[in-house]
Amino acid sequence: MSGLLKRFGPKQADSVDGLEPSPQQSTISSAQAPEKTENNATISTARDIEEADANRRLATFERAHRWDPNLEDEQLHDIDDAVNARDPNSEARIFDEVFENSPYPEVRAAVRNYDEDLPCNTIRAWAIGILLTTIASGLNALFSLRSPTLTVTSVVIQLVAYPLGVGWDLIMPSGTFNTFGRKWSMKPGPFNLKEHGLIVIMANAAFGNGVGYFTDTIVAQRGFYGQNFGWGFNILLAITTQCVGFGIAGLMRRYLVEPASMIWPKTLVNTAFIYALHDHSKTDPSKSNGWSISRYRYFLYVFVGSFVWYWFPGYIAKFLSIFAFVTWIRPHNVVINQLFGGSTGLSLIPITFDWTQITGYSLYSPLIPPFFAIANTLVGTVFWYIIICTGIHYSGHWYSEYLPMSDSNSYDNTGKLYNVSKILTPEFTLDEEKYKAYSPLFLSTTFAMTYGLSFAAIAAVIFHTILFHGEEIWIHGRAVGDDLEDNHTKMMRKYKPVPWWWYGLLFLGMAGMSFATVCAWPTHLSWWALIIGLLIAVVWTIPIGIIYATTNVHLGLNVFTEYIIGYMQPGRPVIATLWSCFVQLAVMEWGLRHIPNICEQGQANNFTCPNGRVFFTASVIFGLIGPRRIFSTGSLYGGLQYFWLAGSVVPFIAYALARMFPRSKVRFFSSPLFFGGMVQLPPATPLNYLSWSLVGVVFQRIIRNRYRGWWMRFNYITSAGLDVGLTICTIIIIAALNLTGTSFPKWWGNTAPTTTMDFLDTAVQKKVSAGEIFGPPAGSWK
Repeated sequence: MSGLLKRFGPKQADSVDGLEPSPQQSTISSAQAPEKTENNATISTARDIEEADANRRLATFERAHRWDPNLEDEQLHDIDDAVNARDPNSEARIFDEVFENSPYPEVRAAVRNYDEDLPCNTIRAWAIGILLTTIASGLNALFSLRSPTLTVTSVVIQLVAYPLGVGWDLIMPSGTFNTFGRKWSMKPGPFNLKEHGLIVIMANAAFGNGVGYFTDTIVAQRGFYGQNFGWGFNILLAITTQCVGFGIAGLMRRYLVEPASMIWPKTLVNTAFIYALHDHSKTDPSKSNGWSISRYRYFLYVFVGSFVWYWFPGYIAKFLSIFAFVTWIRPHNVVINQLFGGSTGLSLIPITFDWTQITGYSLYSPLIPPFFAIANTLVGTVFWYIIICTGIHYSGHWYSEYLPMSDSNSYDNTGKLYNVSKILTPEFTLDEEKYKAYSPLFLSTTFAMTYGLSFAAIAAVIFHTILFHGEEIWIHGRAVGDDLEDNHTKMMRKYKPVPWWWYGLLFLGMAGMSFATVCAWPTHLSWWALIIGLLIAVVWTIPIGIIYATTNVHLGLNVFTEYIIGYMQPGRPVIATLWSCFVQLAVMEWGLRHIPNICEQGQANNFTCPNGRVFFTASVIFGLIGPRRIFSTGSLYGGLQYFWLAGSVVPFIAYALARMFPRSKVRFFSSPLFFGGMVQLPPATPLNYLSWSLVGVVFQRIIRNRYRGWWMRFNYITSAGLDVGLTICTIIIIAALNLTGTSFPKWWGNTAPTTTMDFLDTAVQKKVSAGEIFGPPAGSWK
């Protein structure tokens, strides 16, 4: 949402080349605006500016962006040369690109740099926005219970909103109405870009990342603990968790929205797609590697192809989804299934023909993040999960020979799923005597590694932000006037901003309701612990927000907050936004009540609650048993504490190397992504991350570098078409076939892959005999 707030004031074009200014000796004059067409829509709005002032602003920009990984080396070198040479011609070209257009090809490819005065606050936009928010929020709540999870993104809403908006005038009456002195019309004119943009903003605010985080809490309570506090608690939990973050984000917009470097890659797909829907003109072949098809028609082709294709991996030939052919050859070989399996193995040959596997579990399309983010994530996946986890697992460390290689379950010392009911009191707190008599908790190798990497990522993001973004934050914090304002920010100034105190009051009000939520029900969370949690969120918002805004990778705070609160209290487990909370709650309640065997392994239609299962395991680790018994020195996973140190040290090493070798590729290394880019694993699998990375390398490195014109014109439209086709096909399959019990006729392609140890989660090297246990001697754990 944050990026779109900037996108639909200023509109920027998809221009490949910078504008050539007229040479001046002492004054820099921007180029004349070319004709405004879709294929050549870059308009320079710069006024004549003194050379000294241009040099000063470019120098400030260079200081603020010296470590910016989204700027290419050549761009930084050109800026440095122009600043040092004091050449008016070079300065004019660079100044126009930086301050009147955008130095980022991704932004130039998706956003125009001029504004249009169009109505947006119309009854049509609000009606369509609320309707689609309701439908999509409900579908996302339902799909979040399924494995792999699927998100109805705002791009899908964009597509559906377009024919609704265009067809509105065909059925609505004309005439002007007066309500409380405000005139409005049911026919406000042709459906336009800004109305469409408002609908997208509503969608992003309501379900930009799928479902609200509160749903994981409810699923863990209902589906795994068998605990239900009722509708009152659920409503307050939903509203407060959603709107507290909204208030914090608004207060931080000076650092996370206004700077040009905060590109928010996911919103670029929204903007490019909106332009494609509203402008059907053909492409200039000279600027797109010979392609002349309009983006609108190209989207339709990709959309139809994606829709038709998903019927095969999603319903007709499911073996195409996880193409682990090695496990089909040896379905009962433990090592083969652990190394090559795609469900609970490491997927050493990561092959999938299913876009769901590539984009599921909130990874989103690999055509969105910049290449450096993909590269860091790929290196982290291979190093930590393929190399390190393999070594740990086959060394027998953490008693891994008795456990799966990769899943999101917790186990007892007999190799069975951890039975939480055996260690609970009637008040749902820990019974220590029962715990000592039962079993310590064991995790799969990748699951344990993920906790260590989460520790490192939380530490790394703080130090990385201070070292690599500290100067930029300081400059923006002290900025006076428009020294660092790009064209988008300048044009947004004509719109009255939401005052900062509005966000402050929202935050304080929701914080107050949060106290009511945790104190009025038996949550066993103290009021002072809630204050600690809120402070953690405020402190980490800017570091995590910067990573998200520049990479499209979201680093969660859940492990850190669970870890801190778990030590302190062990043994205790906006209109569209508000409306979305109620819809998600209603659908979640329906699913938990009416879907047979929901949240159970092997559920017929894959409604296994993958996110809720991870959240449940985390609540057992941090809330019930407590991190002291699991991660402290001398405990089973005590060695993972060293990841705090690793996450604190690595950013300093990377920064020192970047300073020593300023023209090297070291500045593209991101320690938060190296440690935390795989934050969704599990429930995601190495197959998801490896296939996501490989597709990303093809589009964001190979095609982007070799066919830049095509990439700038069609890359984000390709992403939108693939996502929308997949989503609509999945909705049909689930609603019309899965939920009605209609299955495809049995054949090898749908049955054979389900007989492997990888699929059944039974690939374990050793099993204990009846009456025996593995791990520490009985009763020796604390």
